Amino acid sequence: MSDHTLRHPGLFIAACLAPLLYVVLSQHVLPSGEARGFRAGPFAQLTDAELTPADRTGWGLAANRELKRRLDALERRLEDESHLKKWLLPSVQWLLVTAGGAGNESVYPGRENWLILRQGFDYLTGQPFLEKDVLERRRRAAPAWLPVPEPDPRPAIFDFARQLSELGIRLLVLPAPTKLMIHPEALQRPQGPSIDNPSLGSPSLNNPAFADFRAQLEAGGVDVFDTAAILRHARTATGVEQFLRTDSHWTPEGVDAVARELAANIRQLDLPFSGRTARWRRQQRPVTGVGDLERSLELPGWRPLFAPQEVTVQRVVARSGRPWQPELRAEILLLGDSFTNVYSQPDVGWGRSAGLAEQLSFHLERPVDRLAINAGSATATRRRLAQEMASGKNRLAGKRLVVWQFAIRELTVGDWEPVQLSEIRKASSRREEGEQ
Repeated sequence: MSDHTLRHPGLFIAACLAPLLYVVLSQHVLPSGEARGFRAGPFAQLTDAELTPADRTGWGLAANRELKRRLDALERRLEDESHLKKWLLPSVQWLLVTAGGAGNESVYPGRENWLILRQGFDYLTGQPFLEKDVLERRRRAAPAWLPVPEPDPRPAIFDFARQLSELGIRLLVLPAPTKLMIHPEALQRPQGPSIDNPSLGSPSLNNPAFADFRAQLEAGGVDVFDTAAILRHARTATGVEQFLRTDSHWTPEGVDAVARELAANIRQLDLPFSGRTARWRRQQRPVTGVGDLERSLELPGWRPLFAPQEVTVQRVVARSGRPWQPELRAEILLLGDSFTNVYSQPDVGWGRSAGLAEQLSFHLERPVDRLAINAGSATATRRRLAQEMASGKNRLAGKRLVVWQFAIRELTVGDWEPVQLSEIRKASSRREEGEQ
C-alpha cells in the first residue's frame, strides 16, 4: 500500500467499494436487472392458496419456509443473470481448464478431452449409499423450505413392483452406469481427482453398496438388468467407446448394445406376450453435437477447447419411412430419463428416433410405449404415470412389463418418494366400466 493511499484513506475505501457498487448498480440499472424481482418476489404477500392444510395449522412456520424458498430462488436468479458473471466467468473458467486442469462444481476435465460429471465421480468414490448414517445425512441436508427427501431407493422400488404386480405387470430395473464405470481411464491424472480409492478395489467399479442393493432387489422379486456389464463387454469386444467424450450419456453403440441384450433378457422372462409384432428398419445418420458437460463448463465461445463430436446414430423407422413412435397399446412400457431420450429428442442435440426405446423395439420386433423425463427417473416418471392414468389415459392397459431405466447416480442423489397407484387402479376400473 503506498503512502499516498495511506494519506487518503477515502481513495482506498472507494477502491474496495467500487466492485461491489458495480454489481449492485448493474443489476438494477441494466435492462435485465432483478430490481423488480427483488421488490416483488420474496416479499410479496403469501396467499392462502400457497399453503397446504398442514401449513395452515402453523401459518407462521409455513410463511417462514415460503420466504426462505423465495429468497433462495432470488439468490439463484441473481447469480444466473449476473452481468459480472456473464462477462467474467467464461474467461476465468477457460484459464482454469487450460492452466490448471480444473473444472467447476459440476464437471471434471479428464484425459484426452474427456469430461466427467461430478455426480458420477461422487457416486463411485462416496460412502455406501445404503448406510443408515449416509441416508440420515441426506435427509438432514435438505433445505428447510422443501419436503424432507426420501434417499433410500428400496421402499419406492419394492412398492412400485408390488403395485404393478397387483395389475399383472412385471418390473425390470435398469440402472444406467456412470462414464467412469466403463471408461475409468478417462479421468485425468495427476492434475484431476483420482479414482484410486481403496474401498473400490474391484476392476468393476461401482459404489460399495450396489452389490447389496442389487441382491436385496432380486431377493424381493425385482429383476435387475446389469447394464454396466453389457457396456464393459461391448467396449472390450469392439474397442468402440461406449460413452460420449464431452457428454454424460452413452454413445449410439452403447445404446444399441444395451437394447440388444435387453431384448434377449426380456425374451428369457417368458412373459405371456401376444403374437403381435412390429418390424422396423434402421437408417444410419451422422450427427455432430456438443456435449452437455461441455455446456456446463460455460466456456467462452470465442476460443473453444473441445471439438464437436461426430457420431453415427441408427434411426428406427417403419417400412414406409415413418419415424418410430411410442405406442400406447404396447405390452411393454419403458420409464426413463435422458439416457432414454438422448438420441430421441432433437433439442438434446444428438438426433432423433434412435434412442433406447427405439432400439429395444427394433431388436424385439415389438411396439414399445415410452414415458421418459430428463433428470426425472427417480420419481418424476412415476408421478407422471399416475397423473396420466388418473386423468383417463390408461398407460398400463394391456401391459405385461415395465422397464424402469434410471441413472445409477440417482441412488446417491435422488429423492425416491413412493408414488401410490391407487388412483391408477380407480382410473382403470372406471375405464373398464365405461367400455362395458
